[in-house]
Amino acid sequence: MAAFTTKCNGSATQRWVCSAADQTIRTPDGRCLATGSSSGIFVTACDSGLLVRWGQTSDGRIHQLDWGIGCIEDFRTATLTWGACTNSPNEVWSSLATV
Repeated sequence: MAAFTTKCNGSATQRWVCSAADQTIRTPDGRCLATGSSSGIFVTACDSGLLVRWGQTSDGRIHQLDWGIGCIEDFRTATLTWGACTNSPNEVWSSLATV
């Protein structure tokens, strides 16, 4: 399932957390934010063997750790993408809740 942005409404489905133990970003039902070889970002089982490890820089960018490159980008389209970190405002996110 593709990961997408929507207006914040406080619903449980918007309460994602970053797991410090395995560096994943998890949905409330335990699935992980992941990416494959394309620029798409999606939600899948955490044990899928896909690229599921993420980190956040001090300036708010969320980047892909498995390849060591690429930031999550929100271009106000239906789905999230990731690509080369370019210091664009589209790459800056609020702090993740870490557990």
